Amino acid sequence: MLSETRTKTTSLENNNLASVEQLRTELFDHYRELVPRLVRRFLGKGESYEDLMQVGYLGLLKAIDRFDPEQGNSFVAYATPTIQGELKRHFRDRAWRLKISRRNKERALQVKDFIDRYIRSAGHKPTSEVIANEMNLSSADVSDALQILENFYTLSLDAPISSNPDTDDLGSLYGEHDAGFETIIDRQTLDVAMQKLPERQQEILKLRYYQTMPQRQVAGLLGISQMHVSRLERQALDKLKKIL
Repeated sequence: MLSETRTKTTSLENNNLASVEQLRTELFDHYRELVPRLVRRFLGKGESYEDLMQVGYLGLLKAIDRFDPEQGNSFVAYATPTIQGELKRHFRDRAWRLKISRRNKERALQVKDFIDRYIRSAGHKPTSEVIANEMNLSSADVSDALQILENFYTLSLDAPISSNPDTDDLGSLYGEHDAGFETIIDRQTLDVAMQKLPERQQEILKLRYYQTMPQRQVAGLLGISQMHVSRLERQALDKLKKIL
């Protein structure tokens, strides 16, 4: 009897674990599109796209494991800073790939600042000789600093992209904030919910809200009365509210 109870208990625990893991996988698949959108903001800083995607996915999994729906926040609002934090931590922990003394790091960053200022004023990068003369550094110090910057270098967004003073700076080449980013999960959720409606109700909602047709035009297109369209639309919206 005791052995049978233990077997049933173990089986129940295994089933619960399987259910949790399945739910975790489903949530990951549903929200994974968040990651490439956030990773784009960290490109061009010396790390490959594939590595950053892996870091972003790790952040997404952490968000799934830590999210508490009882707090009242949406998952996207919680996951976004979690993923961004994981990406920032990756750069903080791994960007300096060599063991470099603090003094050499500081000198390298000073050289970087000088190069940025020089590019803004002259329109091209300074030579090692110019850096050494202007900063009162030895050739060896400049060489070491440039080597360090090859391992971690973030180009200034204020840097010009040509010697033409009328040309925009590098920052102008980067895309602006995606206004639709915050609603992407809402749209995905709505698409899934729409599939649960009868085909006629789906058609009416798409004509009304995707193609912005008035009820009278929808009625003529479908060969039914405007009152019937109004009734089916209202029923469809009520069902969507319950599903969502």
